[in-house]
Amino acid sequence: MSIRWHLRFMVAAEMLGFLAAEGLVVYGFVAGAFGQSLAYAAVAMVVAGVVGVMAPRLLFRKLIPARCDQAGCSGRALVVSENPIVYSCKACGKSVETAVFEGGGPDHHSDRDRFG
Repeated sequence: MSIRWHLRFMVAAEMLGFLAAEGLVVYGFVAGAFGQSLAYAAVAMVVAGVVGVMAPRLLFRKLIPARCDQAGCSGRALVVSENPIVYSCKACGKSVETAVFEGGGPDHHSDRDRFG
């Protein structure tokens, strides 16, 4: 799949993974898997949220490659950077910088330096 569709599916899988993991914890709490302890349920919510996002992210980044956009190449393009997300083709070496940032955006670091 193209880099554009790979990125769309990756973001959608992260969101669905988060929602599914949180839904399982809520179902487990309602079904009595945690007893009456809200502390266990709260910890399970945090852990499930992290796992629900990270599992699809790692799957898409390491095991499901995108197709290189270079004409005549169609090699495996994998994510090599996160801020912004950058894909790099293993066959031809072409890098594609997307407009998607993880953790703040293009001027996130300058805001932190400016405001403390």
